Amino acid sequence: MENNDLRTTGLWPFSLFKGGAFGGEPQATGNVVGIFDPVALAWNAGGKLIEAGWVGLELMDRDFLWKIADANQEDVGALALEWTRSHQSAIAEAFEQRLASYAIDESAKEASRQALFSYRADHFISTVRTLMPEVEKHGRIISHANGAASPNMKQAVQAIQDYLGQMELSHFDPIESLTVHKIVEEDLFAKCFNQSDARNLEEGLNRHAELHGLGSYGDLRGATKMLCVQDFLLHSVSAASGTSNPDK
Repeated sequence: MENNDLRTTGLWPFSLFKGGAFGGEPQATGNVVGIFDPVALAWNAGGKLIEAGWVGLELMDRDFLWKIADANQEDVGALALEWTRSHQSAIAEAFEQRLASYAIDESAKEASRQALFSYRADHFISTVRTLMPEVEKHGRIISHANGAASPNMKQAVQAIQDYLGQMELSHFDPIESLTVHKIVEEDLFAKCFNQSDARNLEEGLNRHAELHGLGSYGDLRGATKMLCVQDFLLHSVSAASGTSNPDK
């Protein structure tokens, strides 16, 4: 399908978006549904951002997303970097506003606040390394909500992966859901035993690589992705378990 066709309609797996949440009621039945262009645009631009190692954000307006959709793939990374630099303060402000609405424990909120403070100050390594240990905690909260008394690390990671497989992405902005879900599902928990593995994951965001010093995502791109992942997981934890916290 050409970009011009995507400006008016698009295709999105119905199993991901029940009820036509992104543009009216579905126009067809079956496994694939015709949806109004915001989702088609997210599919097109999001795929290019993913390939360039970037993430989509709700703040990205339609004009910018069409710019990404129409760009040559080799230019997408530079476009995303320029946009993110010019919107860095707005990105932090948007995540801070979302944070206030989540039903999560205070320690998780404080970790996010400190990470956002570092992000605003261009301390990107601090942003990533403040939030990366929180990932396992989110999994333990979900496990705890599902009845596990004292989940270990493997169970915590599995709980996140299982929950992602069941969650309805229509609760999220389409460009964020597409790109962040890919990071969490495919990159964050991928096996990484050495620096060679880490190099193969440098376009993603890998927990093991960062925590064990095999690689680092401590730049603007990596820190922005880390903030997106943290927000995505906080939303999930808030929806799954309210203020339940197995660490207390």
